[in-house]
Amino acid sequence: HRERHRSQLLHRERLKRVGSIVDTRPPTPQPHLQLYGRDYVARKKATVEAAYSDLKMIQTIAKTMTRTPPAREHKGPSTLNGHARVAEVQRIVKENHRLLDSLE
Repeated sequence: HRERHRSQLLHRERLKRVGSIVDTRPPTPQPHLQLYGRDYVARKKATVEAAYSDLKMIQTIAKTMTRTPPAREHKGPSTLNGHARVAEVQRIVKENHRLLDSLE
């Protein structure tokens, strides 16, 4: 009985000193194995999306630049007294010049 008790005590002592066998440390970095860094796929996807959006923007600009302006329908003269209006403006300008000359 005493031998068994002693054996159990020794067993408990050994259990207290037991360490983990599994290595739980983080892996050592091995940059020579990484092709283009950590997030290669994400970076490549972002680059492709940016290039695609740039291409779409250039296409939109090109479409806008080459678009022909809409032809307006001409329904006749825009005003019937256009000539009279121009003549009136010229008369006012001449009169203003005469006033300016008289003031100087």
